[in-house]
Amino acid sequence: MKFSQSVGIEPFVSKDAHHNVTYGAATTVPANVDYITKKITDQNGKEIVSTAWVALPPGTVLTGKERVTLPNGSKQFIGSFGPATNFRAGETHYIEVYVSKIKPGETN
Repeated sequence: MKFSQSVGIEPFVSKDAHHNVTYGAATTVPANVDYITKKITDQNGKEIVSTAWVALPPGTVLTGKERVTLPNGSKQFIGSFGPATNFRAGETHYIEVYVSKIKPGETN
């Protein structure tokens, strides 16, 4: 897959007693982005509305706690992610990520 766009990925650093989250410096990663609205089940098992689909190169390491800056400048949170794999060939083609304006654990 050719990645014609890019996104910024800010790693999760910490959360304080007031639930304020700190992120590290963003790393620019090649990507494909499609601005779609889709209901998904997030990492916590809650149904949320995703605002974009992002494809990242295979080998991109995510924990799910990162914040993603899309090409339109919006900073969004990872709702769900996983490899898009051809199981017969045993190859991962890309990492599929759905992002949302909703922080993990919050409701719409």
